Amino acid sequence: MASMRVHWNRVRTDQGDSWAEFFALDLDDPHFDALEGVFVAWQGGSSPTVVGVGMGNLRDALKIQRRDPAMSVHKGKPLFVSWAKVEKGALAGVTRYLVEALKPQLAPAPPPAAMIEVNLPGRGDEAPPDVGKPPPAQIYEDMLRPGSGTLEEDPSLAAAKKAQALAQAEAKALASAQAERQSRARAVEKMSLQPAFVRLLESSKEIPKSGFFGGSPAKPATSEEKLVGAVVQLVLSEAMSARASDIHL
Repeated sequence: MASMRVHWNRVRTDQGDSWAEFFALDLDDPHFDALEGVFVAWQGGSSPTVVGVGMGNLRDALKIQRRDPAMSVHKGKPLFVSWAKVEKGALAGVTRYLVEALKPQLAPAPPPAAMIEVNLPGRGDEAPPDVGKPPPAQIYEDMLRPGSGTLEEDPSLAAAKKAQALAQAEAKALASAQAERQSRARAVEKMSLQPAFVRLLESSKEIPKSGFFGGSPAKPATSEEKLVGAVVQLVLSEAMSARASDIHL
């Protein structure tokens, strides 16, 4: 049996290269311009299953596969896809090998050609990248859109969705910040001496009209002295209210 190595393409993400999500892959990306080859689609998870195999012009073949009603049951599930560039003369032989080796749920009838063995996605040594264009992007907004096949969407609708999502995120952040402020305010209110201490900070700026325990006018004092005196007076008052027998300052 003849054999050859191919390069199974991925998409570029913030975390590096990864397998493309079948319904999110941007098939209108320039990466797919005039690109001929084969593709394999599989469902991930604990029990991986090969769902589809196809060949030909990859943009057209993948769009046709997306429109297949049998694919709709996989929306919302971890359905991945990878594709490889294959010259036209080898397409039939490579496709037949993939169909026979992987036994996908959806696939064309095995072409009447001699099989050409290739390395499978994620297995064996791959050929170097050979498309000559950057990896394609993904469009997550359309992954679950009913009837999505070409990932074509009104730009104004997409912009409105993004604006709505941004507004919702901002509203959520504001609500969270307000709840945090209210929580802190309630915590402060539960501290018995805190409100009185806040008032003391304000009153410490006022000029005293009498001595510590009343009587004749007090001599000018610094703000620190006035604050210390007021705190001591507050502690004594609280201690007397609580009928404390011992006070330690």
